Amino acid sequence: MQTSVVALVRNTSYQAEALRQSVEQALALIEQPLSRLVRPGDRVLVKPYLRHGPMRAPETRMVSHPALIETMIGMVRDCGGRPTLGDEGSRHLRRTQPPPDEMWLHLLAERAGAELVSFAKAGGRLVPSGIPRPRQYLLSRAVLDADVVINLANAVLHPTFIWSGALKNMFNAVVGAGNAQLFELLHDHDALNAAVADLCRQSRPTLSLSDMTTVCPDSKADLWRVGLIGASTDPVALDSVSVQALGWDPGQIGSLVWGQRLGLGQWARQDIDLRGLSWADLPVFAQAQRKATAITPEGWIVPTTSVGNTASFAILAEKVIVELNLSQPLALEARLNTNMSTLGGLLRYV
Repeated sequence: MQTSVVALVRNTSYQAEALRQSVEQALALIEQPLSRLVRPGDRVLVKPYLRHGPMRAPETRMVSHPALIETMIGMVRDCGGRPTLGDEGSRHLRRTQPPPDEMWLHLLAERAGAELVSFAKAGGRLVPSGIPRPRQYLLSRAVLDADVVINLANAVLHPTFIWSGALKNMFNAVVGAGNAQLFELLHDHDALNAAVADLCRQSRPTLSLSDMTTVCPDSKADLWRVGLIGASTDPVALDSVSVQALGWDPGQIGSLVWGQRLGLGQWARQDIDLRGLSWADLPVFAQAQRKATAITPEGWIVPTTSVGNTASFAILAEKVIVELNLSQPLALEARLNTNMSTLGGLLRYV
């Protein structure tokens, strides 16, 4: 089995020059400078991370940072490529006149010299899947027709997928009714993780980047200043390294396990050649602090009404710091035990 190469480099700034130096350093470490991947005239899709629903402000880190998007577009243009910037995560890409506070991506594309495309508006093509269900996907032509796909992933905890990184970032390649079909798998986590991995395989990202300069652990939490950028041509290995950089176990991420099973990449440490930072440097950041109403005598956590990504933290982290919020009613224990099946009612404190 061939070893997958991942670069992990320090980056603490979104200042344009420093950010470009970090990206170029990471690409040099994996021996894949962009000039080797992008030829003059290539149609290059830069796929950022955008959350479903209304566009989030860039400073929340619930979307790809504009400085990284613009840096990659500039690097593509320097190689002679024709950059397109596309996604289907935000509804506003389909609008001809988005609200003023959602204009930043349009303005960025115009300033950087990239064509902004909506995956849905680009149309789709049916592609057979490599898993039992669904049997096929309606994938956007914006993805399938690109000569090069650059996958700009955010390192984000996700209440449904546990981890949202390079694999999950290609999930929005599915358009139309196919997207709703995928969310019918929500109650079967194994099938959903298989679909995440298979869609990334079908989308064929040429290069994946993981931005951990700052990390948003939860929509209501302070940003983590992790100070890293990762790069690889293997999105599974990149996600595995990103997870381990935060002190978590990649074997708990179902999409990574499926990614290796489908031949997309490798998640086990012994199969990854880590460059830049070493395995001895990891984790560089390990924190999991959650609020709770109570801890029962049996050792179970009773979450507050602000659950957020509590389940993901409990699954991934080796150690969880629990902050008790005594202002919340103890009756939440019964309510959560009845209604919150995604958390298993209560979370075992380890």
